[in-house]
Amino acid sequence: MVRVEQALTFLATQDRPVELAWARHSAGTGSDDEIIAALARYQNPDGGFGQNLEIDIHAPDSQAFAARLAMHVMIDAGTAPSHPMVTKLSEWLEREQGEDGDWSFPHGVYEHQLAPWFAGWSFPSLNPALMVAGSAHRLGIGSQRLFDRVDALIAEKGIIEDAENGGFYDVLPYAEYFPYVKHREQDRYNGAVARGRSRERNRETATRRGDRGADRSPGGGTDRGRRMAHAI
Repeated sequence: MVRVEQALTFLATQDRPVELAWARHSAGTGSDDEIIAALARYQNPDGGFGQNLEIDIHAPDSQAFAARLAMHVMIDAGTAPSHPMVTKLSEWLEREQGEDGDWSFPHGVYEHQLAPWFAGWSFPSLNPALMVAGSAHRLGIGSQRLFDRVDALIAEKGIIEDAENGGFYDVLPYAEYFPYVKHREQDRYNGAVARGRSRERNRETATRRGDRGADRSPGGGTDRGRRMAHAI
């Protein structure tokens, strides 16, 4: 309990109100309303989310990675689809999705501090398209057109091998979409992700037993297994 209190004290000094409210909620000392109140700071007038909610994207502009994080928070808080925050976001998602199925960065994102990996991001991409669409489905929003566009993107870019053997950020889109959204290849992709996670767990077990042959490479191996366990 002391460690939890220390963590909450640290978060209180970081000017990250959503993370603090979310942590308090998880620790049983905060409420759903407190999480949503903290999240409101990051919602723009256009309905999307930005304002450095995604810590590596400093621009105030609304963008998909912040939208995904916001939806995860709202899902955890049990926010209803009819909540004004959700309906505004739903309108933004419908309006800003490209015909290619993805949500590209607005130009303003590139005019502010941006982590190198985001600066070089290419669109359309399954990440963030699948993660945004999967979160929207879990939140109870998203039109048939939205999911049809994502379905076409999967047909173009989906790779079973990546779902099973890719690094963390290769696997994450599949892990956040296929368990929740009906798709003709849902079982194949879910099976691929499950097989990959099973191998990672076996590698972690071998590592704990001192097996030097376990894969510990960044983005894969035991590192991927640990992060996937927390992400899904």
